[in-house]
Amino acid sequence: MKRSRRWSRFGVLALWGAGLVAFWLVTRAREGSAGAQLEGWLQAIATHPLGWLWLVGIYLLRPLLLLPMTILTVFTGFLFDLGWGLAYALTATLASASLAYLLARFLRLRGSSQRGTALLDNLRSRAFETVLVARLVSVPGDLVNYASGALRISFPAFFIATAIGGLPGMVAGVLAGTSIEGGFRFGGLRLDPWLFGVSVALLLGNLVVAQVLRRRLRRG
Repeated sequence: MKRSRRWSRFGVLALWGAGLVAFWLVTRAREGSAGAQLEGWLQAIATHPLGWLWLVGIYLLRPLLLLPMTILTVFTGFLFDLGWGLAYALTATLASASLAYLLARFLRLRGSSQRGTALLDNLRSRAFETVLVARLVSVPGDLVNYASGALRISFPAFFIATAIGGLPGMVAGVLAGTSIEGGFRFGGLRLDPWLFGVSVALLLGNLVVAQVLRRRLRRG
């Protein structure tokens, strides 16, 4: 049974790796970067009647293809404005993070007890606080998601810390998207200066709060 489970994990990991390599090779040949590829997808669904459904699908594919989250968050604000945009962004981001966590948890091989980086060590001992601070200081989300799943930290702690810690940055991203005037394109954007200013202020406040929490975490 254990041997069969191990081979199934290796099979899933091999398929994922092959798909990831193929996607990046095709993307580099056509668009030049994953960001450009993602922007093209979003432009295509901006006027589609089921655009919200396609957007959720891209959110779920994002951790598997290692696509940038920022563009998705900004686009969600652009497409749905602040209220619904924040609701969609929060729901889809939590689903995306949970998928990455569960995948890493499934693929993890037992038997590793060695100490790793400070982030991994803190995840083992103080899961909620470490995930919370990591979200606030904008540590790459996929690193936190996959590390949390691989270490099998408490899923409720991971989920709640992700929701709380990711919310300020998410609000800032959705506000930035709401401020976009005209079509959605990262190059040559026209922004509503008031809304964009609010999003920048939120990000700065987020960094201040993160620094305070990080100092408390070190002292504790």
